[in-house]
Amino acid sequence: MEPLPRIPAPPGAVFREFRIAVLPVVVFATVLGMTVVTWKRYVGPSQLVGEVEAIRAQIAPPQSGEIAALQVRLLEQVRAGQPLAVVIPTDPRAIAAKLDLGRQRLELLRESLDARLRQQNNQISLLRLQLEWMDQRAQLASLKAHQTYFQLELDRQEQLMNWLRERARITESRFHDEAAPGSGGVSGAPDSEAEAEAEAEAEAATTPAPQSPTWILSGAGLERVADYQIATRDLADVTGQIREREQLVAGIERAMEDLKPEAGRIDAEMPAVVRAVLDFEDQELRAMESQVQPITLVAPMDGTVSSVLRRVGEHVLAGEIFLTISALESRQVVGYLRQPANLELTTNTLMTVRSRSRHHDTGVGRVVAIGTQMEPILPQLLPRAASPSTIEYGLPFLVSLPPGLRVIGGEVVDLHPTGP
Repeated sequence: MEPLPRIPAPPGAVFREFRIAVLPVVVFATVLGMTVVTWKRYVGPSQLVGEVEAIRAQIAPPQSGEIAALQVRLLEQVRAGQPLAVVIPTDPRAIAAKLDLGRQRLELLRESLDARLRQQNNQISLLRLQLEWMDQRAQLASLKAHQTYFQLELDRQEQLMNWLRERARITESRFHDEAAPGSGGVSGAPDSEAEAEAEAEAEAATTPAPQSPTWILSGAGLERVADYQIATRDLADVTGQIREREQLVAGIERAMEDLKPEAGRIDAEMPAVVRAVLDFEDQELRAMESQVQPITLVAPMDGTVSSVLRRVGEHVLAGEIFLTISALESRQVVGYLRQPANLELTTNTLMTVRSRSRHHDTGVGRVVAIGTQMEPILPQLLPRAASPSTIEYGLPFLVSLPPGLRVIGGEVVDLHPTGP
């Protein structure tokens, strides 16, 4: 009996067999391969987390005072050594009150010493010179304190005057442009110079004149000019007094130098309490003289102003941060090895640093330092599912930033060890 011919299967049945027996295996193998490639190239181990170090410099005054000038703005780039702000340590009125109290103590000491040292001419002369020298220094310090405020007021008035001059210049320019002959668009040319002058006069008579530039210096403008003149006068007056007072102090110092041979004998005979009072007053004067000068705060490095917490005229305390400077670039990555620590890190271990930005830039750095104990991991490096109140600890380490890697300070990056 001959074998029967094989009945051909329809295409639908063949595809059904392929879909049931072969297709699941192919899909599983494809997904597994893609998962392995993605894990190696784009996903770092969950044990290693890191952040590009954000370098910041916080600016704070060494003494309490008032911000007199703020010379930078938010997000402005600065250079190392560039002035940022000027702080006046103490109110001149407070310094003047302390100086008045010191002068009264010196006057009381002078009166008490006059009766005791009346017959000692040389000793009295030197002591009087010392007291007068301290008194003149106290007045000189007070004048310098007022000079600082007068200078700031004059600078402010000069800015207002420059604004008025610019406004007057613009108005005068418009005045001349509108009053110029032929600006009204006259048709035809005059037959002679006399006719041209007649036409110009007629046109000036019929055209309404714009506001005169002198209007700028009327009303509020005159008040600004008067304020500027007063500020100039006050600054010149106090500057002249300071110059004369400095000459007087220098003259007293020369006179004291002439009486130095008697100084040893006077120190031996002067009561200890008097010397202690004089030393105390001298230290007080030196301290107040140092407080008169404004403090200029400068940028410690190149960077960008990332925060401005105070404005001109506000009072700041000693050590209070009111400016923050962020560096232009970073040089290392701060990483953490999460628990359980299944990886053994050593210095010079090669570490792949991968950015999470759109381009996924990648570079290879080296471990340059490893911590000795577990430290709290930065909250931004923890998984989103972690509770904000949960504190997780990890082993900190530093990785050198690969050259040419496009990252910014504070950016979260992925880390993956690539070799010893």
